[in-house]
Amino acid sequence: MKKNEFQIFSENKNNLKSIESLYNNVFGKDRDQRNIYHLRTGKKINELCFVIKNTDVDVYACIRYWLIKIGLVKGLLLGPLAVRKDMQGYGLGSMLINHSIKIAQSRKYKFCFVSGEADYYPKFGFKKIDVEQLILPGYIDPKRLHIIFFQEGIENKMGNKPWHVISSN
Repeated sequence: MKKNEFQIFSENKNNLKSIESLYNNVFGKDRDQRNIYHLRTGKKINELCFVIKNTDVDVYACIRYWLIKIGLVKGLLLGPLAVRKDMQGYGLGSMLINHSIKIAQSRKYKFCFVSGEADYYPKFGFKKIDVEQLILPGYIDPKRLHIIFFQEGIENKMGNKPWHVISSN
């Protein structure tokens, strides 16, 4: 299979069960017990939730976003991002991130924060953020914390550090 054989679709109610199943298979059924899930409350941002699929039942990869606030500014929390184990290595996660980040920038979101693999997110423009600058809703591995600012100077509008990171839905 080649990367250009895959298409990105908006998440919809017909593939919700498959998406939840994929997230459970990749992250475990207790995934919502992780501290990052304290920031994934309220409604997901539907305009940024996408899947790569063959059918509504056969979802290969998916991505979601949530509204959060860091300091005084609202922005995005990326995640979870999941790729079916047998479909890893085809660039599906990269396709979803590039597609959704481009849309997020066009919609004038201020930043995107993620807790993810330390060696994965920098290739999309994310920078490591020092955990000392943040007040999080519990322990999250400091090596996993990354942020990308979509607007120049937005850091200066976030207020004094350390910044509180909270759900904003």
